[in-house]
Amino acid sequence: MTDSQNVCSDPGYLNSVSIRNRFRLLNVPPTRYNNLVNSPYDISNSLQRTFTQSQLDMRRKVEILKYSSNKTNTKTNNLTKREKWAQLVIGSSQKRNLSYSFIQDNLVPGTTNYINTCPSGTILYTPTTASGIPGKIMNLYEDPTVPLYMYVTKTETYGLINQEADTREFLYDKELIDIYLDTSNNYGIVTSIYIKNILTPTYTFNIEFPFSIFISGTVKPGTFNTSTSFKESIIIYYVSKPIESYIYYGSSKTVTTFSETLPQKKSVTFDISMNLSSGQTFYGNQYFGQYSMTNILLNTQPTFLYDLCSNRIDSTGTDLINIDTPVNSSLYTYFENIKYGVCLNVAYNSINQYTNCSVQAPTSFPSPSSYKSLSLI
Repeated sequence: MTDSQNVCSDPGYLNSVSIRNRFRLLNVPPTRYNNLVNSPYDISNSLQRTFTQSQLDMRRKVEILKYSSNKTNTKTNNLTKREKWAQLVIGSSQKRNLSYSFIQDNLVPGTTNYINTCPSGTILYTPTTASGIPGKIMNLYEDPTVPLYMYVTKTETYGLINQEADTREFLYDKELIDIYLDTSNNYGIVTSIYIKNILTPTYTFNIEFPFSIFISGTVKPGTFNTSTSFKESIIIYYVSKPIESYIYYGSSKTVTTFSETLPQKKSVTFDISMNLSSGQTFYGNQYFGQYSMTNILLNTQPTFLYDLCSNRIDSTGTDLINIDTPVNSSLYTYFENIKYGVCLNVAYNSINQYTNCSVQAPTSFPSPSSYKSLSLI
């Protein structure tokens, strides 16, 4: 096996490639310039054109022949002595008398004034011979309804369009999501930290996110409770610490130490409805408070990427999330697929939600306006 083959299979190399590929997902390329946005052609049907090629060409030709001073840096509006002499000889600069018929047609009633303008929307056709333009004789005209297309007044390069620089020091790739750590799921990535423009070699992070307890279950097939009891009270609790949190750099766990603070509330009592028919479900999710991780010291070279992960503690004992049922409880007789555990970084539309159950002494959640600021700080 060659050295290159050894490198390609090296775990450190594969880890670096994975991090690089994930970091590239943050790249937002600039908007591609689309020169067909203002196209006068009917783009939806390539066989049909709103305006003909000759109309577009004539519109540009008229703009060029008008020699507007704001569209050219030449002095073509200033006539030379020879051009002025030609005007005198031809008589184009001499005063002309208006015909009697024109005055009668355009005279303002009750006055001696006349209108010396063409009716609105009139298109005047002038042959090229009248303008001294050589070549094939054709009519020149200006039609303002035809758009000016590909008539460049200011040359710009559209290979890359300027965009505002992203100067954020770091960012999280997730805001508020639901990560359930229950009897079927022991592991979850709460968020990922992307290092972008931090100028110091290390940085201390403090992270905080919502923490809740949930329970769910389904009525067993063919079961129907005829009991007059409407509910059964179930206590979900933990004594010390139901989860463990880690910081990963790619697939490698870091040796970074940090402090964890869990909510002071340790238990919640759900009142589950017992008047459900076969196949119906119950669900409850109760907010406990904020779970915080402080003094997380990380190396902060640009393009570094860290994952904040949490595991549900699987060992038996007081650390584990426990369920406390009453004596002679019919919970497991009546229900199946019972799941309970913690929910991390819980979203607003999932927290404090109850279906066919209620909660005793509920803890209210902050208003939606302040919710986002509580996710990660």
